[in-house]
Amino acid sequence: MAEGRVGRATAPELVSAVAHELQTPVAAVKGAVTALCGDQELDEETRARLLSVIAGAADQLGRLVEDLLLAGRLEAGRLPIAVGRCDAFAVAEGAVEAARAAGPPGVSLRLSAVAGLPAVAADPDRLSQVVANLVDNAVKHSVTGGAIEVRLERAGGRLRLSVSDEGQGIPPEEREAIFEAFHRGRTSAPGTGLGLYLARELAVAMGGTLAVDSEVGRGSTFTVELPLA
Repeated sequence: MAEGRVGRATAPELVSAVAHELQTPVAAVKGAVTALCGDQELDEETRARLLSVIAGAADQLGRLVEDLLLAGRLEAGRLPIAVGRCDAFAVAEGAVEAARAAGPPGVSLRLSAVAGLPAVAADPDRLSQVVANLVDNAVKHSVTGGAIEVRLERAGGRLRLSVSDEGQGIPPEEREAIFEAFHRGRTSAPGTGLGLYLARELAVAMGGTLAVDSEVGRGSTFTVELPLA
C-alpha cells in the first residue's frame, strides 16, 4: 500500500479535519429540528423538506464515519479485498446513478464506454467506492457547474476508467499531495480530504493505479487502470 498520512497525522490535524466536516450536517440537523419542534404549525411541504434536510445530514455523517473507519482499516492492513471477475461498467453505472440522484443543479453527469468491454479483476464493492469518491470529488470542484464524464475503455491488458470534470483544476505542485490523507488543498472544497486518498489506496490494493492530469481553470481527469480478469 502506498504511504499515506493517516498513520502520522497529528491529533490536531485529525480533530480539525473531522470537526470542520461535522459543522455543516450538525448545523443542518439542529436548524431543522428546531423548526420542527417550534410552536409554529408547519404545512406538510415544509415538514417534508425539513425531514429531507435531516436525512441528508445523516447520510453525510454516515459517509464521514465510513471514510474514517475505512482509512483506519487500510492503514492497519485489515481491509478485506476480494478480487474477482467484475463488470466495471455496471459498477460505474451504479455509482453515476447515485451521484445523479444527489447531485447539485448545474452539474451534468454522463457515462460512456467502448463496446465489448472485458471483465476486470477487481472487488466490485471497492471499485464502486473508488468511482463514487472520484465522482464526488469532481462534483465538489465543479463550483460553477459543467459536465462530468465517466469513461471506460480498454488500454492494452488493462481497463482504463477516467473521471473528467470542467472544474477549477489542480496546481502542478499539489497533484501528488491531493492523494495524501487529510490534504484539502487551497480550494477549500468540503470534505475531510480522505476521498482521493482512499480512492488511490483501494485502486493500488486491487493491483491498479490512479493518476491525475489537470489544467488550472479548465478541469481535471482522474484515471484508474486495473488489470483485466
